[in-house]
Amino acid sequence: MFTQDNNLNSILSDDEIESFLAVVEKGSFSAAAIKLHKSQSSISYSIKKLEQKLKVLIFDRATKTVTLTDPGRIIHGKLLNIVKINHEIFEFTSLINTGVETKIILSITAVTPTPLVIKALQKFNLKFPQTQIELQFTTNDEPLDYLARDEADFAITSSKFNQNEFDRVQWHTVEFMAVAAMDHPATMPEITSEDLDEMTYLVVGGRQTLMKKQSQGQIENGNVWNVTDFLIKKELLLNGLGWGYMPRKIIERELEEALLQPVRAKPLIHKQLDLVRKKSKYRGPGKIYLWQCLTENMTEYQNTKPSSYNYININ
Repeated sequence: MFTQDNNLNSILSDDEIESFLAVVEKGSFSAAAIKLHKSQSSISYSIKKLEQKLKVLIFDRATKTVTLTDPGRIIHGKLLNIVKINHEIFEFTSLINTGVETKIILSITAVTPTPLVIKALQKFNLKFPQTQIELQFTTNDEPLDYLARDEADFAITSSKFNQNEFDRVQWHTVEFMAVAAMDHPATMPEITSEDLDEMTYLVVGGRQTLMKKQSQGQIENGNVWNVTDFLIKKELLLNGLGWGYMPRKIIERELEEALLQPVRAKPLIHKQLDLVRKKSKYRGPGKIYLWQCLTENMTEYQNTKPSSYNYININ
C-alpha cells in the first residue's frame, strides 16, 4: 500500500504527533480538529503523512469509530513517552536557566548517621527532582579534602579547618565506644590500657589516616590492623580478631545481644561532625535548599546519653 520514497523525511513533525494524539484522546477526527483549532481535512492530512512515514496503518478504517491497529497502539504509547520526555527536557532546561544546579556533590565521613542524611535528601528531592545528587562516602578527614579541591559542594566532617575559608554548622555528635567480642581478653575487668597495647587494634581509614593518627599519638599500638569500612571492622570484632572503637549507633544490636562488649580500659569518645561548605563557591537555589534541609533536622537522631564511665570529647 505504501510506496518507498527515499526522499521522505523520516522525522515526525509536531503536527503529525499532535494530530495523532488528539484523535486518540478525543475519539474522532472532527473532535480532534475542534481541540486543535484546525480543519478536519488538515487532521486527516497529518494522519496520512504519519502513516506514510511509518509505512503502517495506525487506524483501522474498517470500523465506524476511531480504532487503533495493533501497531497503532504501540506507536501511541511510544509517542506519549516522547511527549513526556520533551516536556521534561524543557522543564529541566528552564530550571537551568533560572540557576538550578544539575548536580550537587555531598561528601560525608563514614560515621555520618545515614538516616539523618536520607531524610534531608528525601525532602530535597521533592522540590528539585531534576537535580542529581552524588554521595561520596569517605573516611575521617577526606570529605574536607574533596571540598577544598572543589570536588564536592558540601562536606560532613570532623576535621578542623580555616574559619575564613568555610561556612561551618555544628551538625551532629557521634559517640564512639571501644568494644571487642564477648570472650576477647580486652573486655576483662582487670585489663589496663597498657595491656591493650599488646593486643590487635582495629582502625578504619586509609594509609594517610593511619599516619595522622600515629602522629597525633592516637595510635601507640604496634599491632594495628587497618580496614576501610566500619561494617568490615564490626565483622572482625565479632570474630574476636582484635578490639577497636565503633560508632555506638552501628553496634547497638550487638551490644544488646552481648555479642560485643565495652572495653572498660578505654573511655567513650564523642566526635563532633560539622556540615561545611566553601564560602567562595557559588551557591544556586538547589544548594541553598539542600543546606537548609540538612541543617533543619541536624538535632535529630542524637546519640544516647553517655554511660556512667568516663568519656572525652573530640572536636
